[in-house]
Amino acid sequence: MNAKPRVVVIGVGLIGASIGSALTQQSWTVHLRDARLSHARVAETLGAGSVAPPVAGDVDLVVVAVPPRALAGVVHSALDSYPNATVTDVGSVKAEVLDTLWGHRDLHRYVGSHPMAGTQHSGPTAARADLFADRTWVITPHRRSDPSAIADVTRLAEACGARTVIMDVDEH
Repeated sequence: MNAKPRVVVIGVGLIGASIGSALTQQSWTVHLRDARLSHARVAETLGAGSVAPPVAGDVDLVVVAVPPRALAGVVHSALDSYPNATVTDVGSVKAEVLDTLWGHRDLHRYVGSHPMAGTQHSGPTAARADLFADRTWVITPHRRSDPSAIADVTRLAEACGARTVIMDVDEH
């Protein structure tokens, strides 16, 4: 990844907007996408990033923070849309997503992850840049994961203030 990584966060509820806020505070460039443009605009006003679209070839990392039922489809789309980027998701479901994606030609750029943080609140207005500080962030590479992609996801978690743990997909 570049010195100042360029990130797209897809899904800016509590977790996605908190990631965007933490990264923005670290001077990372963050672009926000959400099925509800209003959520992305609210997150933008709270300092989580920008709703301006990135140039696809200029994205280093994509973070997918959508509901579990949508994870595999959105990760698949991100792998196709951002051909130079590492893609991670922050959902609690891992093996099911990986099974769905297994035939994708660029699966080596995908590394699942799961920050162990949250609150009882939801949506971008509940986001906090320090949500992940001193919390565990599980990284779940698979046998086709590129080592540089694993390093990118580790760097993401550490930039958010989390402690990383590597765990097998099936154990997670």
